[in-house]
Amino acid sequence: MIARAKESDIPLIVSLLLSNNLPVEDISYSKQVFWVYSEGTEIIAVCGIEQYGTYALLRSLAVDKEQQNKGVGSILYKYVVEAASVHSVTCLFLLTTTASGFFTKHGWISVSRMAVPAKVQESKEFSSICPSSADCMMLVPAENNSKIAFDRYNSGFNCAQAVLSAHSGNMGLPENIALKMTSGLTAGIGFKGNICGAVLGAYLVIGLKYGREKADDDFSKETTYLKMREFDNRFIYQHKSLYCCYLLKGNVSKPDELDKIIENGYFEKACLVFVHSASTILNEIIT
Repeated sequence: MIARAKESDIPLIVSLLLSNNLPVEDISYSKQVFWVYSEGTEIIAVCGIEQYGTYALLRSLAVDKEQQNKGVGSILYKYVVEAASVHSVTCLFLLTTTASGFFTKHGWISVSRMAVPAKVQESKEFSSICPSSADCMMLVPAENNSKIAFDRYNSGFNCAQAVLSAHSGNMGLPENIALKMTSGLTAGIGFKGNICGAVLGAYLVIGLKYGREKADDDFSKETTYLKMREFDNRFIYQHKSLYCCYLLKGNVSKPDELDKIIENGYFEKACLVFVHSASTILNEIIT
């Protein structure tokens, strides 16, 4: 039976985590929401989420050693991911030193730790508990525009293409036109390291939604500027900058720094996060 953990279950949860060599330093009933898989009065598996707005950490997936390899962990894991979506979580992150294979099989993708939204990075899991060698992974469980943008970037389109095309249908812009018009906006506008392409794609979405068609339409003009400023504030809150050269820790217009960015896999493992963030913010501010 799967049930949400009670406060009285925390000592048993901690014991189970310790037996699986998982960290318990910050485990708290008030900080994480846990679900347990029980047989009778015995807790044989646990998994939880630690939520930060629309983002969350998947925490502490563990199965009693005598019950492992029976599918219990997968059953509980799937339940918790579905529960996270009910709790308005649009994106899950985790750190693991031993279980990346399990999570890869369930659709998780390795991402750059430095690209993870600020509030998640400030968690004890990220800031002090897990070593820098831990694999950082991301899952987008919600089926919405952010998921579409995430998947499009992951399929090979650039960041601006992914964001604009994911939202363009709702704005009356054909997808093929959205993809064509943003083709050169990658890596800070054609590899210049300026404004992030995901941000530029978001600006275009805002323009499609709120932009003016008449020169004297001051209301639409001011609404567009207001929404762009709101987007900027939210994106900077999550990632500290709007500029590609800061987000990727290097200037893509300089060959030696570009080589380092490529070597670190940031285009694959960091930009994916920025694309999702940009699309998620659009979902939140466009009404």
